[in-house]
Amino acid sequence: MRLFDTYDYIAGTEGIFCDVAGITRKYRYTGNGKWQEIGLEATIKYEEHQSSAFSSSDFSIGGFVLNKSIKTLEPSLSNFFADFTSEELNNGVLIDNDGLLIGATQGEITYISLEDGDNATKLGLKLSDTKEKAIELYGIPDKGFVNDSTWTYYIYREEWSEGNLSVYIDSLNLEFCKDKVCRIWMVSYIAAY
Repeated sequence: MRLFDTYDYIAGTEGIFCDVAGITRKYRYTGNGKWQEIGLEATIKYEEHQSSAFSSSDFSIGGFVLNKSIKTLEPSLSNFFADFTSEELNNGVLIDNDGLLIGATQGEITYISLEDGDNATKLGLKLSDTKEKAIELYGIPDKGFVNDSTWTYYIYREEWSEGNLSVYIDSLNLEFCKDKVCRIWMVSYIAAY
């Protein structure tokens, strides 16, 4: 198997992201110099450090929870959205609360970014915490390797509404400057509907 110069591509699989520790292709010899592929297995990167289960409700900073309706926020938090019209809240707004950016679309929080300040995630991760602390709280990332400057954790959700299925991807992204957390951001988007 020939790898490209970048670690995330294998020859013949352009466009497919590869972020695993090992790929094993199994073949069966069928005679006359011919081989038939009978299987493909991928192993996780670091089995000994898989995170304890966390859910979308853990994607929270400073009382703002990803995918939560702004109508259900505590009054001190919902006041940040009081000056916006219904149309603005539906189309999307972004507020800055002393280094904590909160984006809302269609009345729900769809983006949270901690770029400054003393806030922490629901599980307790703060800016300038170490990579070791991030691994302790969240485990090895779903995308990115331990030495990378950005790690991503994904949660896949399905929701039925009026007989239609929507597939959501929630992501927690940790950015590191050297080995310290320098930005934490969370986003939710619809993958399919």
